[in-house]
Amino acid sequence: MKKRILFSCLFVIVVISGIAQAPIDNSNIKFEEIGKIKPRKAINIKSSYLGIGCEVLDRDFACYDCYKEYLGNLGVKHARFQSGWAKTEKQKGIYDFSWLDAVIDDCRSRGIQPWINTVYGNELYEGGGDIQSSSKLPYSEEALEAWYKYIRNLVEHFKTRVFEWEIWNEIDHGGFKSSSADQYAEFYIKTASIIREIQPSGKITALALAGVGDTKFVREFLDYLKAKDKINLINRVSFHGYPQNPDTGFERSDALIRLLKKYDGNIVAFQGETGCPSSKGSSGALSNYPFTELSQAKWDLRRAMAHIGRGIQFSLFTLSEFNYPGNRLNTKGKLKIDNNMNVVHAKQSYFGYQNLTSVFDSSIVAGQSYDIRIDTDSTSVAYAFADSKKNLAAITYWNSGKIPSNRLTVTDASLKIKSSGFKSPVLVDIRTGMIYKLPKAAITSGKDNVEYRVPVYDSPILICDQKFLEKRGLM
Repeated sequence: MKKRILFSCLFVIVVISGIAQAPIDNSNIKFEEIGKIKPRKAINIKSSYLGIGCEVLDRDFACYDCYKEYLGNLGVKHARFQSGWAKTEKQKGIYDFSWLDAVIDDCRSRGIQPWINTVYGNELYEGGGDIQSSSKLPYSEEALEAWYKYIRNLVEHFKTRVFEWEIWNEIDHGGFKSSSADQYAEFYIKTASIIREIQPSGKITALALAGVGDTKFVREFLDYLKAKDKINLINRVSFHGYPQNPDTGFERSDALIRLLKKYDGNIVAFQGETGCPSSKGSSGALSNYPFTELSQAKWDLRRAMAHIGRGIQFSLFTLSEFNYPGNRLNTKGKLKIDNNMNVVHAKQSYFGYQNLTSVFDSSIVAGQSYDIRIDTDSTSVAYAFADSKKNLAAITYWNSGKIPSNRLTVTDASLKIKSSGFKSPVLVDIRTGMIYKLPKAAITSGKDNVEYRVPVYDSPILICDQKFLEKRGLM
């Protein structure tokens, strides 16, 4: 296949009232531009399988009031918060939820449903752990009793506003694992039982796995619950992951999903935390690779699409940059901040994810039965999505074989669909939001398939009917 190489130094300026923004690199696709994705606010989206992380507020590493307007405009329907035992209980037995009340109420007012990760310790109690991500589980008798009392008060306080609870965070992390699977299982059973007692219909999420490469910890945890006849305390299992190439590692998450089904076919596995920094030297995962705001945007979109293309719910880490103690900036945020945590600008990844959430609400789902073939000069992937009537609604595709680059290199691809295809096909560069008309010369219809000759690069492009966008008010 003949390559078409294009290097672009142009920019598309995104204008959204009241939102500070950085310029977006234009892919320079050589098709006729006919419009741009019109972003939707969360309050105008009924439901979605896409969410965002609003973590670290419990330790005052980020500022909710500084970014709340960006949250409502992002188009996500779920946001993850951390409960902050130490921030709530500063005197033994006295709970002040006012800081979390303000956050949860504002989030809900913007059309977003919060879910709470109950996590981290409290140094008020000997053996109570601390506020660091490496905190041990509470282990003394006094600390455990205080934790369970705190959980009871937390759930009672928010039971009409929060309906999903995640118990601890990355308990399996190799760098700071301090409990055995059995210890966590016993802790989980007692914590989950309190939640289920107060909120019988609430969802309870287990594990929040740092990785899914070794399922030994998971098996031991599940075996403990099964022996106690407590598997029914698990509604969902969350897992995390930060590979350099966002399209890798799915054989391991697939193995986790198969393992869970052996214990209970009703347990749902989902991606609860993953993301990419926008600079080299960021604190946390992926710190040593020279990511940029451009390659971050590509990474985030590929990571999200690869999950929802498999039918896996997804949460992106995290909305705002934040500082760990010692001023170690974590640049995985989609919003650039200054030293006072104020937003300087929304990064390219913010607008790319905003385009994604606007298009991919829960009215379309992974259509894994569709036969699609993509031929390019690189390793590529394609995912089909179907509407509620199981009709083909959209296809996304991109070059997936390498870590997202900081270059814009567009080549040719052949996309063959075993169906009648689209009546008025258009392309959408999800990263930029630009919409392009697909020329008739690029379409070949066969007896039982259609071939589209389209541009491709290392960021997702969408092909769909123009009416698909128009009916949703997206053009």
